[in-house]
Amino acid sequence: MDSSAQILVIVLSVFLAIFLLLGIVFLVILLRVVRQIRHVTQIAEQTAEQFSNVSGAVGRAGMTTFVARRLWRMLQKRRARHGKDRDNEQAD
Repeated sequence: MDSSAQILVIVLSVFLAIFLLLGIVFLVILLRVVRQIRHVTQIAEQTAEQFSNVSGAVGRAGMTTFVARRLWRMLQKRRARHGKDRDNEQAD
């Protein structure tokens, strides 16, 4: 082999080694990014689940409050009616 061919082989070997190292570094960085994305996705999923639980609890509490208010109003109306009946009986 003449010297120009040896130089060409050396240059190509160096470029191959550089690209191989860059590929390995890129792969490591890509794996880290994928791991972080998984972590962020997991946190987002947990947060969404917690919001769902909270909204369900608020909905149940809202329904309980609604029922309690309805019952309270019914009791007040009944008391008012009985009070009027008693007033009418006393007036007679």
